[in-house]
Amino acid sequence: MPQAIAIRVPRDSNFNYLAFMYFLPYEYVESSPTLRKLPRCFGDVASSNEMLDIVDSDQFLSEIMDAASALAFPHFGFGGWKEHYTGYCPVWTFSYFLQLWAKLLQEETGWGLQRLLRLPRDYVIPYFDTDFVSDVMSRIVKRMQAIKKAYLEYESKQQ
Repeated sequence: MPQAIAIRVPRDSNFNYLAFMYFLPYEYVESSPTLRKLPRCFGDVASSNEMLDIVDSDQFLSEIMDAASALAFPHFGFGGWKEHYTGYCPVWTFSYFLQLWAKLLQEETGWGLQRLLRLPRDYVIPYFDTDFVSDVMSRIVKRMQAIKKAYLEYESKQQ
């Protein structure tokens, strides 16, 4: 039986968001120049300095944050696209809270970095179905309804 190996990943490492990247549906990955460079085999990413440099890049972080925001924002119940709002809108800002989405994804589905690390080295991760991803994000956002309620109360006081 193989011996377990402990791997410590700093909290601020982009490596923590790889599971979220592999959770994205095909169309999100393919529309992101940096994300689509990464192979669907986690073992290939983990064993390549070139791929690890991509994961460590600001562009990876930017694209994964944009994707998380695009997946989360519609489930907050606001009309239109998130682009209709600005960074001054608390929910728009909140939709970019990647650390939270990655953590809640793991809690909701069990899909996280530890799961990636347990995959066979040559396993090719299939794309998750768009409807499934949307359903999961909807459930995650529903857990955050208290924040939406607080925002709506704030908005009503501003008018």
